[in-house]
Amino acid sequence: MRSSVWLTRAVALPAGALPILAFPRADLGWLAWVALVPGLLLLANAPTKREAGLRGWAFGVGYLLAALSWTLPYIGPALPLIAVVFGALWGLWGIATRILVPRHPGLALLVLPSVWVAIEVARSRPALGGPWAVYGATQWQHPTELSLAALGGVWLISFALVAANTALTLVLTRLPAISLRRRPDSSPTPTTAGAAPSATYPSTREPPTTVHRTAESPQPPAAPSTPTLSGTDPHGSAPSAPVADESSQSAQPATTQVRPDDSAPRDAETGQPAANVPESIPSALARHEFAVSMPQGTERLSVAPYPAPGSHDPTSGPHDRIVASHDPIGSSHDLIVGSHDLLVSSHDAIDGREAALKGGPEPPAHTAGEERTASLTVTLDTSVQGDGGERRGEAAAEEDDETRSRTERADLGSGAGRGRADRHGGTGGGHARLWFLVGMAALALAIAGLGPFVFLIRGEPAAARTVRMNLVQTGVVEGPEKRLETGFQLTESAPSADLTVWGESSVGVDLDRNPAVVRRLRALAAARGPLLVNVDAEDARGRISKTAVLVGPEGLRARYTKTRLVPFGEYIPFRDAFGWLSRISKAAGQDRVPGTGPTVMTAGGTTFGPLICFESAFPDLGRTLVRHGAEVIVYQSATSSFQNSWAPAQHASLAAVRAAETGRPVVQAALTGVSAGFDARGRRIVWFDIDRRGTVTVALAVPSTASRTPYDRLGDVVPLVSLVTSAGMIVFSVWNRQKEVKGAGVTKRR
Repeated sequence: MRSSVWLTRAVALPAGALPILAFPRADLGWLAWVALVPGLLLLANAPTKREAGLRGWAFGVGYLLAALSWTLPYIGPALPLIAVVFGALWGLWGIATRILVPRHPGLALLVLPSVWVAIEVARSRPALGGPWAVYGATQWQHPTELSLAALGGVWLISFALVAANTALTLVLTRLPAISLRRRPDSSPTPTTAGAAPSATYPSTREPPTTVHRTAESPQPPAAPSTPTLSGTDPHGSAPSAPVADESSQSAQPATTQVRPDDSAPRDAETGQPAANVPESIPSALARHEFAVSMPQGTERLSVAPYPAPGSHDPTSGPHDRIVASHDPIGSSHDLIVGSHDLLVSSHDAIDGREAALKGGPEPPAHTAGEERTASLTVTLDTSVQGDGGERRGEAAAEEDDETRSRTERADLGSGAGRGRADRHGGTGGGHARLWFLVGMAALALAIAGLGPFVFLIRGEPAAARTVRMNLVQTGVVEGPEKRLETGFQLTESAPSADLTVWGESSVGVDLDRNPAVVRRLRALAAARGPLLVNVDAEDARGRISKTAVLVGPEGLRARYTKTRLVPFGEYIPFRDAFGWLSRISKAAGQDRVPGTGPTVMTAGGTTFGPLICFESAFPDLGRTLVRHGAEVIVYQSATSSFQNSWAPAQHASLAAVRAAETGRPVVQAALTGVSAGFDARGRRIVWFDIDRRGTVTVALAVPSTASRTPYDRLGDVVPLVSLVTSAGMIVFSVWNRQKEVKGAGVTKRR
């Protein structure tokens, strides 16, 4: 049993890794619309919320291990630790899935995407490593879907993807209820004289009253008398025990008696094992929960204490508290449970009459072939009796959670299972469930179509003018001097442009202390146009920064120092504790010094905002540049340490997302690839992959500075709403938990 639990948790690891196939290099962008479904099903079917949280944690670990696998050369053994720590964030997503799917489809469609986005926002904090592998970035090749980024950033795309996956999961959780549904028998069941009239039900179905065991637990404390459960027998026979109304005993149907010391229930008249009750219920009573399934003719259920000898008052004596579930048919329930034996009897409520099936007037005949199934779950809380049956504290609450799970997640093909699914999902009969499935499938398609709709109604942005930029990709060149010389050679052979961009770390000397290099750069700028180079070298004080430097014929015009540094690659967090990583991996031997924030520069009459490498992962930096008047966003990058991994392509794809968010053209010049250019809607213009070397020229249509996307203007509304929704779910769950465990911790049905 325990091995199967760990095996299920282990399965959550590949389920979490599956969505990474939607990112480059695999580039299965369509997979993002369905890749979360296996994980959601695994979480929704967890027996308890605690188990769902652990499975969600394992899911998050698998997701991060796959998404950050390319960082292994830099952080080495720290990767599993990072995945385990930050993967715990998905535990909340797992718990939310367990609570909402499939019982609350409307809330699931709102809360699960919100929790996912909240997790992405939380781990995107610069101090926590930044937003790599945000799920919405999987749609970078689809400008129609990227149009959602113009409304709510990459976060809105993530929200839509998770919502679509949730809708499909809700569909799959309901399919068994349709496929396993049996057609009712067309002929009514005849009744015999002196026996209770029986409702119509198919011969292949269980008898009208069936008790399903919901969980195993130790035997209950000895009760004042033996618990007895009575159920109607369709074949009609003599009663096996006295009932509340002795005057009607002559017309009593047969009953099935279940005692705590029985390993299997037996028919009270024949003494043989009873077919009406598939399993013994002592443990169910000990767990204080059982379910009763009834066909159409038994729309009302009474649960009363079995009277003690000589007593005819079923309501005498102390009573247990009862929690009754909603009946999908809409009928009411009379529930009285005492501390004595239990009598479960069925009543007919057709046309407002309440004729007991045990001998009352025969109810009106039912339509041939008509059948409806109701399901009732009764929970007994015997702790008020003070007889040692108390169950207190958090452990008891967890047991109740597991018991409820086993009941609610029973085979949907059974009557009780269908009733519970209807009750929780808010759907009625087969037709309602069918419409629910169709509606959820249509909703998933509508969510997928939302991006193309926004793309059409927004239209093409008006272009103020066109600028030409050269992107220089030197390829893998060993040594800073040789790399610098290669940059000069490639630029000299390129055509003139409004701006020529070199990759990150393209200049390995301090320009303030190397005037000869500055003179060569000035001469090159006079011949080919302004240059944007990137300096990665120690300054006079021994500090290292990565700085974008704009060079014109007159000299050095402007600088920007990288603000968001790569953890472990450019600095080691808590170096005193983790500095040893630099001795066993490629982690930074010396911490780079960060800059003070984004700035804009001007070249060829165009205002552009330079950012460096990893900063392309942060949506807020691009919006900041647009507010400062940037018409184009320029990234300088170097991913040579991860040349043969998926990192270069994933890095370049982020430029498309930033273009769609800001409504500005974006280019990236990568030292060893991938260099790329995208228009203001995220459509790819050029893609210079890692196997190429040289200079690529891109023409960009620059929109007016007055042009702003809704995301530029409103900012992170989607993350804010997601955080508030997630916090609300947590607060409600805690409040509901406190309601369940009152006073000394008496546990009620959850």
